[in-house]
This record gives sequence, structure tokens and C-alpha cells, in this order.
Amino acid sequence: MLHKRPQMDDPKNTLAWKIMSIQAISFLTVLGHGLAVFLSLKVSLFPGSDVLLSIVSTCAQIIAGLYGITMAGYTFFLSRIDALIASDATLDYIVASIKRRFKSLIWYITMNVLVTLFVSIFLMYLPIPTDPNYSFFYRLFCNEFIFSMCFSVGLILYYSILVIDPNCME
Repeated sequence: MLHKRPQMDDPKNTLAWKIMSIQAISFLTVLGHGLAVFLSLKVSLFPGSDVLLSIVSTCAQIIAGLYGITMAGYTFFLSRIDALIASDATLDYIVASIKRRFKSLIWYITMNVLVTLFVSIFLMYLPIPTDPNYSFFYRLFCNEFIFSMCFSVGLILYYSILVIDPNCME
């Protein structure tokens, strides 16, 4: 007789899985870009040059710090997984699958953080345009940077939740 696992034990039924589903990510991406365009149309909401540089540099420092901590945690995670393989060789296939999943997530986080850091450098060196035709695009670029930064933080937090999940091996 086959026993079904209760739905609560299903890893696809967890809150993190539901939040990071393709539909949720797509919806949040479209919503974020729409918000960036809306905020770019509101000139009164855009900060001045000094405040903008402060925001961009602070966000870049936050992302760089979080990424560094994430990579340190990833190396610790790999060593813990390798120790698990050493103690039980039957877990080799499962551990290889988990390593592949986390490796692809780390590469995705790395690329997103890299783009965010390059955009922050670009914003720090690019002066705010005085021409109204170009100022909208500058505001849009800045708002997209904030969106990208928030998405990077979200990915790092998602990775952190997955790593500490005690049911990761299931």
C-alpha cells in the first residue's frame, strides 16, 4: 500500500517556494518596472544630486556586503554538504542535485549583483542631465537601479532561507 506524504511535507508547498514561483517573480518584475516608470514621471519625488549619490553609494555598499556574506555562507554550505557525502556515500546523487541547484542560484545572484554594482558606478560618475528630455531617462535609470538592488537583496534573502532550511535534503 502506498502512503502519500501529507501536503505540508511537500517542499513545493512552502512559503519560500510559493513566493519564488515563476508567476510571482514575473508579476513582481512587471510591477517593479511599472513603479519605476511611474516614479520617473514624478519629478518632485526624485532626490537631489547629493542625496542621490549618497543613496547609490550606500546601496552599493549594502549589496557588496550582503554578497560577500552570501559567498562565505555558500562555501560553508559546500563544505557541510561534502562532509555529509563523506559520512554517507548513498547520498551522492541527492547532494549533487542540491549542489547544482544552489550553484545555479549563486550564479544568478552573482550576475544580478554584478549588474547592480556596475550600474551604481555608472550612476556615481554620470552627472544629472539638465535637459528635460534626458532627465526622464536618467530618473528611470536610477529607479531601475533601486529596483535591481531590491531584487538582489530579495534573491540573497531567498538563498539564505533555502540554505538554512532543515528539510533541504528531502
